[in-house]
Amino acid sequence: MNESKLKIFHVAFSLFLQKSFKEVTMNEILEKSGLSRGTFYYYFKSKEELYAEVIDAFFITIPTSTQKPLNDSSLYDFYHDYLDHAAQTFAKLGETIAEADVDVFSYFSLSFDAMKRLPDFRNKMKLISDEIIQIWIHIIRSAREKGEISSEMTDEQIACFFKFTMEGMGMKSKLEGKPSAENDRELIDLWDHFYSQIKA
Repeated sequence: MNESKLKIFHVAFSLFLQKSFKEVTMNEILEKSGLSRGTFYYYFKSKEELYAEVIDAFFITIPTSTQKPLNDSSLYDFYHDYLDHAAQTFAKLGETIAEADVDVFSYFSLSFDAMKRLPDFRNKMKLISDEIIQIWIHIIRSAREKGEISSEMTDEQIACFFKFTMEGMGMKSKLEGKPSAENDRELIDLWDHFYSQIKA
């Protein structure tokens, strides 16, 4: 991404975390980015278009991007690699949130605001959630076919366990102010114990 556009993105993301969409002004965006109005309109038609692109970048593109393929040789390798990747991704995102001098709940608040303001944002998030479940199901089905795991639970139920425990413990750690590294250790311990129960 062009350096000027990237700067506008980061400035706008920080401002939208700090204030509501309506409270953030064009003048603030221009002043904090140090760019001219002409430069802004070269990249974006309006504040609304910028908002939509920022939401897509920081809630969809960045959280779902992967630098390298995850290890899918076994369910065990996959969930360890998956958590490691997620920790790295959200650590970088957390740095950006911290730079805005807000806590992670501002990030969640911004997502709720986006659901009200952008009609297709909720659908995009649901599609991503469904895709993630399908990835887990594929890995679990493969593990079952290879004889790695055996369980009366369906592939979808096992997939939901991994996805929902990760989301739930992530939220719990934020509510308790627990360091991410400690939460990740507890989560991998939970997953390891669960894996030991379904391992063939």
